[in-house]
Amino acid sequence: MKFKVTKDINYKNALIISNIGIFKGGIKYFPPEHQFKFHLMSLEDDERKINDYITFKIMYSDAIKNNRKQWFTLKFNELYGLGKLTPPDTHIGMIAYRLQQIQKKFDKSTN
Repeated sequence: MKFKVTKDINYKNALIISNIGIFKGGIKYFPPEHQFKFHLMSLEDDERKINDYITFKIMYSDAIKNNRKQWFTLKFNELYGLGKLTPPDTHIGMIAYRLQQIQKKFDKSTN
């Protein structure tokens, strides 16, 4: 899998997409259902950032060696205000989330 970033971000304290290793050199194998997550920046009511976007192309070969490519545009204004992930993507957040799920099942089974 290889990437070509055509519109990047460039803000102080932001993670520049084209500087991330996987975007620079690609990755040889990407297992099914695997995910990478990157915290790029905080929008913090910054109108310029909220209305910005990134554009990149992903090129890869599928299981039967067909070459494929797909363009993506990630518009930050579509993500603005979504400050909570369910389930959480932090270790401690995931523990709390799973404990809550266990508690719900336990409560159901004791009633």
